[in-house]
Amino acid sequence: MKEIITIKEYEKIWANKNFKIFIDKNKFKKLKDFIKANNLDNGLKFFKIYENCIIPQNFIGTINVDNISIEIFPKIPLRKGNKELEKERFLEILEYVETFNENIFEDLEIGTQNMPILEIFISNFVKEIKKIVKKGLVYSYTNKSENILYFKGKLDLTNHIKYNFIENKFFMNFDEFSVNSIENCLIKLGLEKVKYISTNIENKEIIYQLLVHFEEVDIIGLDPTVLFNKIIFNRKNDFYRKSLDLAKFFLLDESPYSIFFNDDRGVTGLFLPMETIYESYIANKLRQIINKKYSDKFSIRIQDNSHKVFDDCRHNGRKIDYKKNNITFFRLIPDIILESKNEIIILDTKWKELNNPEKNGKIYNYNISHEDIYQLITYIQIYQIKENKNCKRAYLIYPINNNEENSLKESILFKNSNLEIGVYFVDLSSEEKLNESLKSILNDI
Repeated sequence: MKEIITIKEYEKIWANKNFKIFIDKNKFKKLKDFIKANNLDNGLKFFKIYENCIIPQNFIGTINVDNISIEIFPKIPLRKGNKELEKERFLEILEYVETFNENIFEDLEIGTQNMPILEIFISNFVKEIKKIVKKGLVYSYTNKSENILYFKGKLDLTNHIKYNFIENKFFMNFDEFSVNSIENCLIKLGLEKVKYISTNIENKEIIYQLLVHFEEVDIIGLDPTVLFNKIIFNRKNDFYRKSLDLAKFFLLDESPYSIFFNDDRGVTGLFLPMETIYESYIANKLRQIINKKYSDKFSIRIQDNSHKVFDDCRHNGRKIDYKKNNITFFRLIPDIILESKNEIIILDTKWKELNNPEKNGKIYNYNISHEDIYQLITYIQIYQIKENKNCKRAYLIYPINNNEENSLKESILFKNSNLEIGVYFVDLSSEEKLNESLKSILNDI
């Protein structure tokens, strides 16, 4: 049975048993080597490494080191209660992130499973494949070129002369109705990968049982990226969709919303950057609400990258061709643009907790980053100029800490005659609460 250690973002993992959260020195070294080998401390900045401690940064996920699974949960609690409720809510949030389709986790009974997040992904993957096996694998015509004893399809004359100068065979090119469909190849590739990753006995048992049904599927030399680019869903294969979405997660390793590593050190890591997930979740929920109820008031743009701070760059008097040299000239990418008939309003999400001045000596800067405010002011100025439309308002959207009685919940506004910068808070504890929060923001602005 795997030991599960549960921590939050920014909590320290020690190599010293005198601390509450620790792993032995051998496992600590393995974890440190894994982080450095995959550039998770410098490039991706998922960890800070010190001599005797490792600090996970701004991500949620699971790290497996031998017989220990370290689970990292959000620093800002999504729900009051135990870790299973927290896990359940987190997976609900993932359904609104681009990498994961809506309802991808709908059949998962999280409350009855004491599994790390990675094993939950694997469990759902194999459950979806069980449904496929029960319904029957998709067959498709695949092109083959083989040296055979009889005519079938078209004679490949070049290879026939090359290989059959004396032999009594025919080198034929033909289509064969085969189990080697793109869908089945991707499923088998996914099963073969999770077979080595999973440490859950039940999951591993199901994986081996399922692989029996894919014995005839040939995956030697196949590139999953190429296969995913070829697949087209239709009525015939649509029941594969959920399983292939999850297969993509394991096989392609990385997206803006999830990064997956495993290596020969016996260490596996699933990393879900919380800032990016929160940003995508809020944006997609807002789009859903606006399309249903506020389409007459607002249109919405997400991750709009249509404007740059500067249009021209010169080096020693010589104009630089930004298109030819792939230069962005400080391209702006606000999280969310709301546009009405007469106005543009900018929204930016921030995965952090602000200070309540009632708890912090009545200091009313709320711990809002100066850089965040300057960024909003820049957005306002550039959009006002570039879009030739009134743009004087921008707002930050922060999560409410539901475990803190004095957590900030009410909006904060800073304004002068030319602009208004504000802060709104959203309740992430349930879909219903979040919808209420977002509707309240839309009504207020």
